[in-house]
Amino acid sequence: MVTTSSPSGDSGIDSGMESMTQSSRDLTPEKSNPKLAIEDEDDDDDESLVERLYGLTEMFPESLRNGAYKTTKAFQSGVVGLYSFARTSSWIIATSATVALLPIVFETQRFEVQEMQRNQQKQILLGTGSSLGPGMAMMPSR
Repeated sequence: MVTTSSPSGDSGIDSGMESMTQSSRDLTPEKSNPKLAIEDEDDDDDESLVERLYGLTEMFPESLRNGAYKTTKAFQSGVVGLYSFARTSSWIIATSATVALLPIVFETQRFEVQEMQRNQQKQILLGTGSSLGPGMAMMPSR
């Protein structure tokens, strides 16, 4: 063990740094090769994100983890149930509207076609002047 006295007069254990010159202190492996320092930092990235998140669960109590799991599962179940309900109800509404409204649309179309046929038949029988209306009398042609 090497003991040295510091400039203030205290004696202690020599770490070896005092005996190095200023230029040799800056030549530590990390300072002399910056790529080595970067590579050391990259070695820590061997874990995946899932492994890191799973490792973080250890810092929470078991009851909190179980509660969070149950809450997540209940939320997921609720979303799936709501989606199922929306899908079923929209199918019921669409099919009911189709069954209830299509006959009305067909009857309305049939009525309009019959009305057009009656007007066309009336026009053929009475001539083109019949379309002028009931209040207008036909003017005799000279």
